[in-house]
Amino acid sequence: MATFDGLVRFDGLNFKIYQTVDYLGLPTNRFVKLYEGPDGSLWIVSEQKSWIRFKNNRFTHIQDSDGLNGNLVYDVHLDDNGYLWFGTDQGVSFFDGEELKPYHPSVIEGVIDRVFIEKTGRNVGFHKE
Repeated sequence: MATFDGLVRFDGLNFKIYQTVDYLGLPTNRFVKLYEGPDGSLWIVSEQKSWIRFKNNRFTHIQDSDGLNGNLVYDVHLDDNGYLWFGTDQGVSFFDGEELKPYHPSVIEGVIDRVFIEKTGRNVGFHKE
């Protein structure tokens, strides 16, 4: 569960709290969105629009050097194929379960604050701020 005081996991018996004091890879304790990726990892958006991946009990702050088109994430959408789509401060990126990469960076530029996927999964739509 994403909260404004860390991440909380319930395994059926116990709660585990993930906070910056115990996990150096966490840039903040304030989270607004949480998604499970196609590879079983957790993808988290912070209140400050940072993008964090939790995999193998390790947090990684994802940035443009990791394949994200920009450094701020405004919106996330999980499509029916398990791809994660990100509206960022510099366009759109997607994660296919193996690689994070920009989506048509020469065509889609600037802040994308909404990502829409048609129910058939064939068309992707975006809203610019």
